[in-house]
Amino acid sequence: MSALSGLAVRPALGIWTVASATGRQRVCATVEDLADAVSEMAGVDRQAVVATALEAASATPGG
Repeated sequence: MSALSGLAVRPALGIWTVASATGRQRVCATVEDLADAVSEMAGVDRQAVVATALEAASATPGG
């Protein structure tokens, strides 16, 4: 996700944090929240964010 958006996107237990280079941060509890945050903060297409998140989840053991 970070490569797609240029933002620091970090998973945590049940959430993601999204941070810009300027220090703006958002906490996201759902994939929809994540897609909205990355789309708003980086101008990335929301569908691309969802697709990338689902691809990453399927590549993760237990995902």
